[in-house]
Amino acid sequence: MVLNKSTTRISPQTSEAVRRAAAELGYQPNLTARSLRTNRTQLIGMISDYVASSPYATGIIQGAQEAAWSREHLLLIVNTEGDTRHENDLVQALSARQVDGFLYAAMSHQECEVPVALEGQHVVGVDMHIGTAGPSFVPAESAAATTATEALLAAGHHRIGHLRGRPHATASGLRAHAFIETMRAAGCLDESLIVAHP
Repeated sequence: MVLNKSTTRISPQTSEAVRRAAAELGYQPNLTARSLRTNRTQLIGMISDYVASSPYATGIIQGAQEAAWSREHLLLIVNTEGDTRHENDLVQALSARQVDGFLYAAMSHQECEVPVALEGQHVVGVDMHIGTAGPSFVPAESAAATTATEALLAAGHHRIGHLRGRPHATASGLRAHAFIETMRAAGCLDESLIVAHP
């Protein structure tokens, strides 16, 4: 009872003695037994398309891991390499391990639907909008483009080009729109300096 933090019927002195003895003996709670009692595994599954194998993944994975660890959870990471058939198998494998929730991450900011296997689960989108399936964490693409453009304008530059990313990428559209609006507001927009991705 003491180690489960239920000490209402145990004196403070006895509770402290039990905790001290457990620490001296190197006691570790049986997390499997705890999960049977609490119906929680303290595991979070992270499913990504190419994030885990990309050189840009460090920040996403490190942030997710730190947030999970600060709440005494572990992060299990799987990478689909963009294969949707493999994705469903990985979701089922994580579900079989009774993860408490999922991070569904994408290599680039986009909108998508979660796999059928994730429906009804606790899901958070990372670098993607997942609609009504759950909340999403996405970069502030528009704000970043506005800030960068304003910094160039403040430095005295007026002929500023914009290299637009892939046309179907959400991030590209948001950045381009913010750039165009910022340049238009400054009276410096030259659309010939906007170069589209081939």
